[in-house]
Amino acid sequence: AMYPIKTLHIPILGDIGQGMLHDSPQSNALFLPAMVYFSYQMLRMGIEDLLTLVDTGVVENLNLLFSVGNHMRLDEHMPMKYQAQRTLDWLIYQLLIEKFKDDKRVSIVTEMSPFIFQNIRGHRYLFAHGNQVGYKNKPEKQAGAISNFIATIRALFDSPVYRKKVGLTGETFSRAVIGDIHVPVSFPRLLSNGSLNGQNELGVNWGLEPIPAGQQLFGVSTSHIQTWQYFLDCTEVQRENPNSYAIFANQFDKEFGR
Repeated sequence: AMYPIKTLHIPILGDIGQGMLHDSPQSNALFLPAMVYFSYQMLRMGIEDLLTLVDTGVVENLNLLFSVGNHMRLDEHMPMKYQAQRTLDWLIYQLLIEKFKDDKRVSIVTEMSPFIFQNIRGHRYLFAHGNQVGYKNKPEKQAGAISNFIATIRALFDSPVYRKKVGLTGETFSRAVIGDIHVPVSFPRLLSNGSLNGQNELGVNWGLEPIPAGQQLFGVSTSHIQTWQYFLDCTEVQRENPNSYAIFANQFDKEFGR
């Protein structure tokens, strides 16, 4: 590495399960209680695997951040009040917090505001599910939606009232990271990182561009909001060459799926 990785930030930004959106009640392989338990187990295993990086000295510690998505909501529409507690993402996160709260290798941001600000090497990062963006199947429309999101959030938190209340000086935020649109997209001031599920039947039937299953990893230094970026493609692991996570998922589906 060009510089030591002090903290590995892990933003878990919602839509952990499919929930009840679209035709999910008819097509989901798992009912909601099983979906919650499965999602928790997968995230728990992932965090425990990442903790080996701490044990081997690759990173010093992990930092977990949470924001709820719209898929696991319990209401017909995304609630505005008590938003986090009215989604099953919240329940999954509480199980993770309970599991790792006493682990000295892990720091946890327990607040689940729609907008979470985190100082990373002197840069103010915004983490959010990104409900206000939405997926657009044309690049120019997606770019417009992202630009509108950035402008709206900047205006919201650039308010003199907000700045005075929290004592904010300098830029509103350096960069935003969202998950809602479920495609890997990278802009100078925004990164979409919610495409671990990869291609699916819904995307095919909606005529959406096929995407790989994966996550974007990136580094931050004191002088740059991003120094490197790497897309971790999980498509082969998920489909042709199953690892321990895929094996667990297949076994879970056989035991608890419809």
